[in-house]
Amino acid sequence: MAIKGVRDIRPMEKPQLIEIRVVKKWIVVAKPTMNKKDELCYQFVDQHGDGIEATGDTLEIEFFDSIIRLNSCYKVSGYVCTKASDYMATANHIASIVRKTKFVPVENPNIPSMCFGFISYNLLFNRIKNNKVLTDSIGHVKRNYLFTILTKVVLRDERMNMVEITLWPEKRHLIGTDVGPGNIVAITSAQVSKYSMIQLESTHLTEVAINPDTPQTAEYVARLKALPPI
Repeated sequence: MAIKGVRDIRPMEKPQLIEIRVVKKWIVVAKPTMNKKDELCYQFVDQHGDGIEATGDTLEIEFFDSIIRLNSCYKVSGYVCTKASDYMATANHIASIVRKTKFVPVENPNIPSMCFGFISYNLLFNRIKNNKVLTDSIGHVKRNYLFTILTKVVLRDERMNMVEITLWPEKRHLIGTDVGPGNIVAITSAQVSKYSMIQLESTHLTEVAINPDTPQTAEYVARLKALPPI
């Protein structure tokens, strides 16, 4: 069976063979108002840097832990592709995994260890206080403020727009005081808000890459480096 790219998967179609790296694992605890069960979640990324969020039954954690390892690569089949989640989704593609889903270990150093889904500045306004999907962004550091319990970093994107990053206590360590103007920062899985300017607030899934050097970020980094210095 030929390997299919994550971007080409469509909801409810016959499962296609994909080759991915497991880059995140977490548990979503359902709120009483959501009328849903708790979910075991993974984020997978393929060789093109496209991500898919995989969900399973929390009652099967022990089983999945026995066959899935973080940062490992697999050929995956027997899953069900569903519609995007309506709460804090990390990717546009969602897959449901069960005991019948097959994970065959492979070695593939070409699959990245992070997944980025950058969007343009104008689209951020549609995501203000919208918990349906999380947001990734990249830009030059303009200012880096270290407060008692949080860190704030102002980024300038490739179109010279300013976005303020807020890293809450459990994530403030991701950007140190040594990261200053001229550095490039990519942030993932943030929530959009707006005060004096557009803000991206960290969540429990947020990761940060300082001066990323991957094929998936190369074009963005090149355009940022071509801008006038801050």
